[in-house]
Amino acid sequence: MDRADWFASGILLIAPGAWNLLFEGNFMSFRQIVAAHVRLKNRQALEEMRIHRRRLLADVQRRTGVDQTQSVLALQEDVKLIEAGLGQIGQD
Repeated sequence: MDRADWFASGILLIAPGAWNLLFEGNFMSFRQIVAAHVRLKNRQALEEMRIHRRRLLADVQRRTGVDQTQSVLALQEDVKLIEAGLGQIGQD
């Protein structure tokens, strides 16, 4: 499968330091996804995203032999964004 096929299929693309979701030809940053859930007051989705990111973080931190610094930093930033979003929902 070449790069064009990956884009056409709408597969989740994960690059060092950047988590982007390809959806119907548009890139949506993780920050935008969190903001959308905050706008919709979708606490459950944010909680599930936080659990998922924490599991990914634990998995990445267990791996050895490859420098995972960028992945760890990106996942930690994702968790912070989610927690900030949860805080905004809690204030409403």
